[in-house]
Amino acid sequence: MWTLVVVLTISGNLSRYLETEDSSQFTYTFKIVPIAVSLLFGLGIFLPLMIRLAVKLLGNSESSVPMLTGVGIYCYSYASFLVSALLCGIIPNNVVQWILILYSTLTSMAFLVSTYWADLSNSLESNKRMGVIAFICLAQVGVLLVFKLYIF
Repeated sequence: MWTLVVVLTISGNLSRYLETEDSSQFTYTFKIVPIAVSLLFGLGIFLPLMIRLAVKLLGNSESSVPMLTGVGIYCYSYASFLVSALLCGIIPNNVVQWILILYSTLTSMAFLVSTYWADLSNSLESNKRMGVIAFICLAQVGVLLVFKLYIF
């Protein structure tokens, strides 16, 4: 996740630099670092904890995914944002940036849902499982919005 924080910081500043008409007026924005760290590490720890809590409260059995494994799953799900963040930094086109970040979000969602599907199928009823899946997807959409609206 630290790699993604660094890539977001560099790419966000590069994108702003390329969009600036007068390069002498450009200033680096280091406010991206605490936002990216808070978002990525917060969600990377908070969401697996919330999934375990939802399975424990709503399910028939305990989650088979250990907490540390859940954190690792979330860390791996952000790998799809690395290439998109790099490309968003060198292509300061708003439409292209939206497409790249949307693609990464969908890829990340698909990875998370496919990884958690077996555990959620064994421990939750269908409607409760869909609620947890919707929660996972909404969190990823939140990541998409922060990346696009704040960083790029």
